[in-house]
Amino acid sequence: SGASECTDASFTECNAGFGLFQPNSSTDNECRECEWGFFQSAAKFNGSCSTWTYPDEHACLDQDELFSTVFREGNSTKDSDCVYCEDGFFTDRVSGVCTQC
Repeated sequence: SGASECTDASFTECNAGFGLFQPNSSTDNECRECEWGFFQSAAKFNGSCSTWTYPDEHACLDQDELFSTVFREGNSTKDSDCVYCEDGFFTDRVSGVCTQC
C-alpha cells in the first residue's frame, strides 16, 4: 500500500494579527504574524493579511489639499489611517505632524 493518509490541517483559522499560510497540499498550514505594512483584525480568520490603506505619511499629504490630516501608522491588528488635526492646527508637510496655526 504506498499511499499516504491525509490528515486535517493544524490551523484553519488564525487570531487577529495573523494570516493563514497554506504552502501546499503536502505541508501543514500555519498562522503567521502580519508583517509591517499589513494587518488582519478579525478573530477566527482564514485568509491573508491585508495591506494598510495608507502606506506612509505621503499618502495622507497627497490626498489632502487643505493640509489638515496626519498619518497614523497601523500595526498587525489595525489598519493605518489619515486623521484630521484639531481645529486651529494644520499639517506641517515636512514633519507630517499637526502644528498650531
